[in-house]
Amino acid sequence: MSSRRTLISLTLLALGALNGCATLRPADERASVPLEWSARRAMLQATSNFELTGRLAVALGEQGYSAGLRWRQRPATASIRLDGPLGLGGLEVQLAGTSIGLRGGDGRRLVDDAARAELERLLGASLPIGSLRYWLLGVPDPSAPAAERVAADGLTLAGFEQGGWQVRIAQRTPWRATAWSLPQRLELSREGREFRLRLVVDQWREFRP
Repeated sequence: MSSRRTLISLTLLALGALNGCATLRPADERASVPLEWSARRAMLQATSNFELTGRLAVALGEQGYSAGLRWRQRPATASIRLDGPLGLGGLEVQLAGTSIGLRGGDGRRLVDDAARAELERLLGASLPIGSLRYWLLGVPDPSAPAAERVAADGLTLAGFEQGGWQVRIAQRTPWRATAWSLPQRLELSREGREFRLRLVVDQWREFRP
């Protein structure tokens, strides 16, 4: 009988310890998200081949404009084209690692710091251009901390915050006859700034996770 009481006591202590552990928050918030999303996040962050066409709308205070967007991502490079008003007509951006090149409709070419400054002038904000390739896929940039909001399905994100930016995934679309769903509408805002960017994907032309 004594042994049985001891066993029951140990079992209750173990259950109490487990319950206590369940209330603790891990130091890394990512460790607390569903396993399904953890696996999908890793695959999406490793995706380096995709292509999309869409539209973006920028609101900066009382001013605003829209532009067409085409993004072609490859493992080592990205090619971005913006077609629209306010000097964005025929604007082409080339990314290669941390290097950036920009060519306007007038043929003028800028690189690196000069290109970043011109993009900030045209867009009205300094977008983290190197992180956008991940944000377009609905995941944070793996090189920086992020606070994620996992969707109810446990397989996607509803949004996240990273580097002072709030990214909301307002709508998704299925990728062909697969289990993947990709962002169709993204909303970006900058903490403490009257800057809003809404991006609508008209077509995911390519996606190879």
